[in-house]
Amino acid sequence: MKLDAMSAWVSPTSIAVSCVAALLVYLAIPSAHDRAVKHLPTPEGDYPILRHTLEIIKAQKSGKFVDWALKYCRKYKGKPWSLRIVGKYPAIVVCSPEAFEDIQKTQFDAFDKSPFVSEALYDVLGQGIFAISGPLWQHQRKTASHLFTAQMMQYAMEVVVPDKGEELAKRLNGICLTEKESERVVNMKRLLDLYTMDIFAKV
Repeated sequence: MKLDAMSAWVSPTSIAVSCVAALLVYLAIPSAHDRAVKHLPTPEGDYPILRHTLEIIKAQKSGKFVDWALKYCRKYKGKPWSLRIVGKYPAIVVCSPEAFEDIQKTQFDAFDKSPFVSEALYDVLGQGIFAISGPLWQHQRKTASHLFTAQMMQYAMEVVVPDKGEELAKRLNGICLTEKESERVVNMKRLLDLYTMDIFAKV
């Protein structure tokens, strides 16, 4: 009799409901990372468990994520603000030159790349200078610094950039002639990315 009563309590449905309830409680309790940034302002649409996930999905689907982020940078007058996505650590958005200088120069050593970023970039960049931090990054930076001498930079600016600029101008003229009739939009970002990579590869 007792066994039947227990099996009624421990049904697959009750186990599933208990697991879902435990997961929701776990997600609702703020982590140490959440508590560390709770003093920072956050965008609208901060739901208890989903956080800003829905707002970010909406902004990305509309193709206006940058405009959405810029709106909050202006709203908070260039001060840092935090952004939270379900299942991820909170992100801090900085949008002032002083904050960028702090991160990229003044306090560079305090801003290591997270293991998540290094892992995400590993397939594309391996353990290259843009995907790692710490001692390995310092070694690679020291090695690469010998490549960027004043003479090499002068050569790049006086010879390579104008040559590649002429190639870009020819390419744009060709695109204008062929696309004129169809009125298709030209992806300038893609072309300028290729232009930059051409210069970098040549140097």
